[in-house]
Amino acid sequence: MIAPLALALTLAGPDETLTLRMPNGALFTAYVTKPPHLDKAPAVLFAPDAAYPMSEPLIARAKDELVRKGYLVMTMDWHFYIQGARPSGQLESEEAQCQAAVNHLNIHPGVDKARVVVVGKGLGSVVGWRVFQKTPWLAGFVITAPSWPTAREARRNYPGIGEATRPLAFIIPTDDAVGAPADVRAAFLAGVPSGAIVTELPGDHSFEVADPGSHQGPNLNEASVRAAIDATVAAVESMTKGR
Repeated sequence: MIAPLALALTLAGPDETLTLRMPNGALFTAYVTKPPHLDKAPAVLFAPDAAYPMSEPLIARAKDELVRKGYLVMTMDWHFYIQGARPSGQLESEEAQCQAAVNHLNIHPGVDKARVVVVGKGLGSVVGWRVFQKTPWLAGFVITAPSWPTAREARRNYPGIGEATRPLAFIIPTDDAVGAPADVRAAFLAGVPSGAIVTELPGDHSFEVADPGSHQGPNLNEASVRAAIDATVAAVESMTKGR
Protein backbone atom coordinates (compact mmCIF):
# COMPACT_ATOMS: atom_id res chain seq x y z
CA MET A 1 0.00 0.00 0.00
CA ILE A 2 1.31 3.41 -0.93
CA ALA A 3 0.50 6.05 1.66
CA PRO A 4 -0.87 9.36 0.40
CA LEU A 5 1.42 12.34 0.56
CA ALA A 6 0.40 14.91 3.16
CA LEU A 7 1.46 18.13 1.48
CA ALA A 8 0.26 20.50 4.14
CA LEU A 9 -0.79 20.19 7.75
CA THR A 10 -2.07 22.93 10.00
CA LEU A 11 -3.21 22.45 13.56
CA ALA A 12 -5.95 24.49 15.18
CA GLY A 13 -6.73 23.08 18.61
CA PRO A 14 -7.77 19.47 18.10
CA ASP A 15 -8.28 19.84 14.33
CA GLU A 16 -6.03 19.08 11.38
CA THR A 17 -6.44 20.33 7.82
CA LEU A 18 -4.68 18.02 5.38
CA THR A 19 -3.90 18.43 1.71
CA LEU A 20 -3.64 14.95 0.22
CA ARG A 21 -2.63 13.82 -3.24
CA MET A 22 -4.43 11.23 -5.33
CA PRO A 23 -2.47 8.92 -7.68
CA ASN A 24 -3.41 11.12 -10.65
CA GLY A 25 -1.79 14.12 -8.97
CA ALA A 26 -5.03 15.87 -8.03
CA LEU A 27 -5.11 17.39 -4.57
CA PHE A 28 -7.96 17.40 -2.11
CA THR A 29 -8.51 18.64 1.41
CA ALA A 30 -9.47 16.41 4.31
CA TYR A 31 -10.28 17.50 7.84
CA VAL A 32 -9.47 15.55 10.99
CA THR A 33 -11.22 16.27 14.27
CA LYS A 34 -9.70 14.57 17.28
CA PRO A 35 -11.13 13.78 20.69
CA PRO A 36 -9.30 15.41 23.58
CA HIS A 37 -6.91 13.56 25.85
CA LEU A 38 -6.53 10.40 23.74
CA ASP A 39 -3.24 9.31 22.21
CA LYS A 40 -4.89 6.60 20.11
CA ALA A 41 -8.55 6.68 19.10
CA PRO A 42 -10.84 4.63 16.90
CA ALA A 43 -11.47 6.49 13.66
CA VAL A 44 -14.27 7.16 11.19
CA LEU A 45 -14.12 8.42 7.60
CA PHE A 46 -17.26 9.95 6.11
CA ALA A 47 -17.59 9.49 2.34
CA PRO A 48 -20.29 12.00 1.29
CA ASP A 49 -22.99 11.84 -1.33
CA ALA A 50 -22.67 13.50 -4.73
CA ALA A 51 -24.51 16.67 -3.69
CA TYR A 52 -24.54 16.26 0.08
CA PRO A 53 -21.35 17.85 1.43
CA MET A 54 -19.72 17.33 4.80
CA SER A 55 -21.42 20.44 6.21
CA GLU A 56 -24.85 18.79 6.03
CA PRO A 57 -26.34 17.44 9.28
CA LEU A 58 -26.03 13.69 8.68
CA ILE A 59 -22.26 14.15 8.51
CA ALA A 60 -21.54 17.27 10.56
CA ARG A 61 -23.69 16.34 13.53
CA ALA A 62 -22.69 12.67 13.48
CA LYS A 63 -19.05 13.81 13.42
CA ASP A 64 -19.56 15.99 16.50
CA GLU A 65 -21.31 13.17 18.35
CA LEU A 66 -18.59 10.66 17.51
CA VAL A 67 -15.82 13.04 18.60
CA ARG A 68 -17.62 13.51 21.93
CA LYS A 69 -17.63 9.73 22.28
CA GLY A 70 -13.88 9.48 21.73
CA TYR A 71 -13.53 8.97 17.96
CA LEU A 72 -11.13 10.65 15.57
CA VAL A 73 -13.19 11.68 12.54
CA MET A 74 -12.06 12.54 9.01
CA THR A 75 -14.39 14.43 6.70
CA MET A 76 -13.97 15.63 3.13
CA ASP A 77 -15.88 16.81 0.09
CA TRP A 78 -15.35 15.19 -3.29
CA HIS A 79 -12.84 16.86 -5.57
CA PHE A 80 -15.48 17.14 -8.32
CA TYR A 81 -17.91 18.83 -5.94
CA ILE A 82 -15.39 21.51 -5.00
CA GLN A 83 -14.63 22.08 -8.69
CA GLY A 84 -18.32 22.38 -9.58
CA ALA A 85 -18.00 19.36 -11.88
CA ARG A 86 -19.56 15.91 -12.10
CA PRO A 87 -18.33 12.56 -10.75
CA SER A 88 -15.90 10.65 -12.95
CA GLY A 89 -17.46 8.21 -15.39
CA GLN A 90 -16.76 5.01 -13.45
CA LEU A 91 -16.19 6.77 -10.10
CA GLU A 92 -12.49 5.96 -10.45
CA SER A 93 -11.40 9.41 -9.26
CA GLU A 94 -13.71 9.26 -6.25
CA GLU A 95 -12.46 5.79 -5.39
CA ALA A 96 -8.87 7.06 -5.54
CA GLN A 97 -9.75 9.98 -3.27
CA CYS A 98 -11.48 7.74 -0.75
CA GLN A 99 -8.60 5.26 -0.79
CA ALA A 100 -6.09 8.08 -0.24
CA ALA A 101 -8.09 9.26 2.78
CA VAL A 102 -8.25 5.73 4.21
CA ASN A 103 -4.55 5.23 3.61
CA HIS A 104 -3.78 8.39 5.54
CA LEU A 105 -5.76 7.13 8.52
CA ASN A 106 -3.58 4.03 8.41
CA ILE A 107 -0.47 6.13 9.02
CA HIS A 108 -2.01 8.75 11.30
CA PRO A 109 -0.30 8.57 14.71
CA GLY A 110 -3.54 9.23 16.57
CA VAL A 111 -5.52 6.37 15.03
CA ASP A 112 -6.12 2.95 16.56
CA LYS A 113 -5.74 1.09 13.27
CA ALA A 114 -7.71 -1.93 14.43
CA ARG A 115 -10.82 0.24 14.80
CA VAL A 116 -11.37 2.26 11.62
CA VAL A 117 -14.84 2.45 10.07
CA VAL A 118 -16.02 4.05 6.82
CA VAL A 119 -19.48 5.63 6.61
CA GLY A 120 -20.72 6.22 3.06
CA LYS A 121 -23.88 8.02 1.97
CA GLY A 122 -25.39 7.52 -1.48
CA LEU A 123 -22.55 7.84 -3.99
CA GLY A 124 -20.14 7.68 -1.05
CA SER A 125 -21.51 4.26 -0.12
CA VAL A 126 -20.80 2.94 -3.62
CA VAL A 127 -17.26 4.33 -3.60
CA GLY A 128 -16.71 3.37 0.02
CA TRP A 129 -17.79 -0.22 -0.63
CA ARG A 130 -15.11 -0.56 -3.32
CA VAL A 131 -12.47 0.75 -0.93
CA PHE A 132 -13.72 -1.39 1.93
CA GLN A 133 -13.42 -4.52 -0.20
CA LYS A 134 -9.82 -3.66 -1.11
CA THR A 135 -8.75 -2.68 2.41
CA PRO A 136 -8.94 -5.70 4.72
CA TRP A 137 -7.80 -3.87 7.85
CA LEU A 138 -10.93 -1.68 7.96
CA ALA A 139 -13.15 -2.76 10.85
CA GLY A 140 -16.56 -2.09 9.34
CA PHE A 141 -18.65 -0.22 6.79
CA VAL A 142 -21.88 1.75 7.24
CA ILE A 143 -24.09 2.26 4.17
CA THR A 144 -26.40 5.24 4.56
CA ALA A 145 -29.10 5.96 1.95
CA PRO A 146 -27.90 3.27 -0.48
CA SER A 147 -27.74 3.98 -4.20
CA TRP A 148 -29.89 1.16 -5.54
CA PRO A 149 -32.86 2.34 -7.66
CA THR A 150 -33.16 -1.10 -9.31
CA ALA A 151 -32.13 -4.64 -8.45
CA ARG A 152 -29.59 -4.58 -11.26
CA GLU A 153 -27.96 -1.38 -9.99
CA ALA A 154 -27.95 -2.71 -6.44
CA ARG A 155 -25.93 -5.73 -7.57
CA ARG A 156 -23.63 -3.53 -9.65
CA ASN A 157 -23.04 -0.94 -6.93
CA TYR A 158 -22.47 -3.41 -4.08
CA PRO A 159 -20.94 -6.52 -5.66
CA GLY A 160 -20.09 -9.35 -3.33
CA ILE A 161 -21.82 -7.84 -0.34
CA GLY A 162 -23.49 -11.12 0.50
CA GLU A 163 -20.08 -12.67 1.12
CA ALA A 164 -18.82 -9.96 3.47
CA THR A 165 -17.26 -11.25 6.68
CA ARG A 166 -16.64 -7.93 8.41
CA PRO A 167 -19.36 -5.87 10.13
CA LEU A 168 -21.85 -4.06 7.92
CA ALA A 169 -24.73 -1.71 8.64
CA PHE A 170 -27.47 -0.31 6.42
CA ILE A 171 -29.37 2.86 7.34
CA ILE A 172 -32.17 3.12 4.83
CA PRO A 173 -34.71 5.89 4.19
CA THR A 174 -38.02 4.26 3.26
CA ASP A 175 -39.35 7.17 1.16
CA ASP A 176 -36.24 7.68 -0.96
CA ALA A 177 -37.17 8.60 -4.54
CA VAL A 178 -33.72 7.48 -5.73
CA GLY A 179 -33.67 4.41 -3.52
CA ALA A 180 -35.02 0.92 -4.04
CA PRO A 181 -38.71 0.09 -4.15
CA ALA A 182 -39.83 -2.02 -1.20
CA ASP A 183 -39.66 -5.31 -3.10
CA VAL A 184 -36.15 -4.62 -4.44
CA ARG A 185 -35.02 -3.49 -1.00
CA ALA A 186 -36.37 -6.63 0.66
CA ALA A 187 -34.83 -8.96 -1.92
CA PHE A 188 -31.42 -7.30 -1.66
CA LEU A 189 -31.40 -7.26 2.14
CA ALA A 190 -32.36 -10.94 2.22
CA GLY A 191 -28.97 -11.65 0.67
CA VAL A 192 -26.75 -9.66 3.05
CA PRO A 193 -24.87 -11.42 5.87
CA SER A 194 -27.11 -12.37 8.79
CA GLY A 195 -25.13 -10.25 11.24
CA ALA A 196 -25.56 -7.01 9.30
CA ILE A 197 -27.37 -4.19 11.07
CA VAL A 198 -30.40 -3.00 9.11
CA THR A 199 -32.20 0.17 10.20
CA GLU A 200 -35.10 1.50 8.16
CA LEU A 201 -36.27 5.04 8.89
CA PRO A 202 -38.84 7.39 7.36
CA GLY A 203 -37.66 10.10 5.02
CA ASP A 204 -36.17 10.89 1.65
CA HIS A 205 -32.55 10.45 0.52
CA SER A 206 -31.46 12.84 3.30
CA PHE A 207 -33.93 11.41 5.86
CA GLU A 208 -36.17 14.46 5.64
CA VAL A 209 -39.93 13.99 5.87
CA ALA A 210 -43.07 15.94 5.09
CA ASP A 211 -43.19 19.46 3.75
CA PRO A 212 -40.76 21.61 5.76
CA GLY A 213 -43.13 24.52 5.12
CA SER A 214 -45.98 22.78 6.94
CA HIS A 215 -46.73 23.27 10.61
CA GLN A 216 -45.20 19.96 11.69
CA GLY A 217 -42.56 19.76 8.95
CA PRO A 218 -39.55 21.11 10.89
CA ASN A 219 -40.23 18.89 13.91
CA LEU A 220 -40.74 15.80 11.77
CA ASN A 221 -37.58 16.50 9.83
CA GLU A 222 -35.54 16.97 12.98
CA ALA A 223 -36.81 13.72 14.48
CA SER A 224 -36.03 11.74 11.34
CA VAL A 225 -32.57 13.24 10.82
CA ARG A 226 -31.81 12.77 14.51
CA ALA A 227 -32.78 9.10 14.26
CA ALA A 228 -30.45 8.62 11.27
CA ILE A 229 -27.58 10.29 13.15
CA ASP A 230 -28.22 8.12 16.21
CA ALA A 231 -28.30 4.99 14.03
CA THR A 232 -25.00 5.96 12.40
CA VAL A 233 -23.28 6.50 15.74
CA ALA A 234 -24.69 3.26 17.17
CA ALA A 235 -23.52 1.28 14.14
CA VAL A 236 -19.99 2.68 14.40
CA GLU A 237 -19.88 1.90 18.11
CA SER A 238 -21.03 -1.68 17.52
CA MET A 239 -18.18 -2.18 15.03
CA THR A 240 -15.44 -0.80 17.24
CA LYS A 241 -16.27 -1.61 20.85
CA GLY A 242 -14.38 -4.52 22.31
CA ARG A 243 -11.93 -4.84 19.42
